[in-house]
Formats: sequence, C-alpha cells, structure tokens
Amino acid sequence: MTLTVYHALCQIFFDGRSNIHSLSLDRPGRQKTPLMDKPLEMDLQVRNIKDLSIRYTTDAFLFDALHKQTVNIENLTVIKSSDSGLRNFDDQQFLSSLIFSQHKLRRFELTCYGSVNGFTSNVLTPLASQSDTLVSLKLHGIPFPSECSISALTICTNVEELEIRRCTNGPGCNITSIQAAELPNLRKIRVVESSILWGTLMDTVISKNPVDLEEVFYQPWEDEEHNTLSTSIIQSIAQWRPKLRTFGISLSSDEVPFLEEILTSPGCKIENLSLFSLGSPECGMEKIWPELGHHMPVTLKHLNIWIFICAKSMDQFLQNTKATLDSLYVDAWVEDFLCHPYSDVLTRHLKDRPIDLSDFFHPEI
Repeated sequence: MTLTVYHALCQIFFDGRSNIHSLSLDRPGRQKTPLMDKPLEMDLQVRNIKDLSIRYTTDAFLFDALHKQTVNIENLTVIKSSDSGLRNFDDQQFLSSLIFSQHKLRRFELTCYGSVNGFTSNVLTPLASQSDTLVSLKLHGIPFPSECSISALTICTNVEELEIRRCTNGPGCNITSIQAAELPNLRKIRVVESSILWGTLMDTVISKNPVDLEEVFYQPWEDEEHNTLSTSIIQSIAQWRPKLRTFGISLSSDEVPFLEEILTSPGCKIENLSLFSLGSPECGMEKIWPELGHHMPVTLKHLNIWIFICAKSMDQFLQNTKATLDSLYVDAWVEDFLCHPYSDVLTRHLKDRPIDLSDFFHPEI
C-alpha cells in the first residue's frame, strides 16, 4: 500500500508537465527497516529532478530506480549515518551508479557522521565522469581518496569550490599524486580539522592557482605538521595577494608579518577574517594585537579569533581599527563576554550602534 501511494505521488508531482525539480529522501529515525528488499520496477517519473537530497535512507530499492531514471541531477547531497540500522546505503553499488548516470552534475555534497559503515576511499572515483560540469565539491567525514579517486578529483579541472570538513586519512596515497594536483578554476577552498593529506592538497592547489582565489580557509588540528602547512599557505597568499573576501588561517607570532602584508596590500577587500592558534599560547602573541588593529582593512565586517587575547589588548585593537564590524567572536571570551571587562570592550566599540551584544558577539565563518 505504501509503495502504491508513493508511486501515485511521483506520477502526480513529477510527470512531464511538472515544474518540480527538487526531491528529498529522508528516513525517520524510528523506522530503520527498508520498505522492500528488491529493486522497484516502476517508472518514478523523476527525470526532471535537478536537486536531489538523500539523508539517512535505508530503502536501497529506491537507488536502482534513481540511477536508471534520474539522469539530470545538477545538485546532489548525500548524508550517511553510522547508525547500525542504516547499513543498506552502499556507496560502491548505488552512489557510484547514480553519479555515473548523470549528464551534468554541478554540485556534489557528501557527508558521513561516524566512521562505522562509512564511505570507502574510492567514493570519489565516479566524479571523473562529471569532470566537464562539476564546479563544487563538499566533503564531511570522508577518508582521503585512494589513488584512483584523487586522480578522478584532479581531472575535474572546472571545480571552483572545494570544502573539506573533518575528513580523515585513507589507506594511503602517493604524495606525488597529491603534489601533481591542479585546479586552475578554483575560487574557494576550505579545509577544517582534517588530515595532513587534505592540508597538503590545499597547499598544493593554492600554490598553483594563487591569484584568482576569493576564499581561503584553513583551520587545522594543532600539531607541528599542520603548522608547516599554515606557514606555507600564508606565505603564498602574502606573495601573490589574491583579492580574498574570506580568509582563515592559523598563525603564531612568526606569521604575523605575512598577515600584515596581506591586510595592507593594495586592493585588499577581506570581509571575513578568522585567526586560529597554532598550538600552545605564546607570550609574544599578546603584544601584536594593538598594532595589528592598524592594519585591518576598512572592508572587514566579521572577525573571528581562536587565539587567547585579554580584554586590554582587544580594546586597544578595536580602538586602532577603522573597520566597522558587524560581528566579533573571541573564543576565549565565549562564557564571559556579557561580564566585565569583556562587555565593556564590546560596548565601547559599538558606541551608539543599536546592536545587542548577543547579536554582535558570535562566530561568522
């Protein structure tokens, strides 16, 4: 009965005259068993779907129909849980087939929460079939690609946006393959709390395409290997001076001169700046803030700081900057920003602007 209703709804909403182009498949958490075990041998009327989102589904029978009938997807989002009751989502059999069957996939977002029953390191291999059209790739919780997958990724030279979040190392990849990567059309790249291999890939593609970047965001785990990458990335940005709108980087006092060079370069239009600590707190960092305030571009709207800074230093920083901030976040203040002396600093900066402190003090990244 459920399948009959489902099929009828598909025919009503997704026939040839339909203007509906978006479909979201979601399995409620309380129902962890599939509706049926065999493929669905019927026309779902989903050829016009351009936006497809698959979240936590257990119904593997849908995928056989989807990869045969849904061939015009432009935006594909897949979220997989490590829940033991949601094991039927097989990336090799179903997701690969779905990607291969597309005519013009433009944006692909893949998320896996937890490592159990997760995706394999070959999951990106089918992307080679979409190299002419793919412009955006976002990954969360995915192991670093295998040799064939990293090759598939680098074939996608039209990629403009690459976002990596909390992605681990895979079974291993030749560093030569990573260093050969080149994404000439890249405009935005983010790597957040991911393995050293992802950081190396980021450093590589930035060094080969430094001038057209609009967004560079690197928030690594705190260890010495990532420290070296942070230094390399900020040096590349300082040297080539792309017209960044968003910039996030980890730094110590040694990298501050590079940051100042970036912020004071002609045409700097950074609107969103995020600064992360490279490791244990440095005594020297406390001294840099007042002077650094002088170097903030007037275009800056959002400032996020994950480096310890006392109220006095931040007060001097804000007095010296000419930027009118729409938001400010200092991670070390998060529990006390409504209390003295932090609230005094924020209030002084806002002056007569009608903004509540709770609306002003938040991360905007």
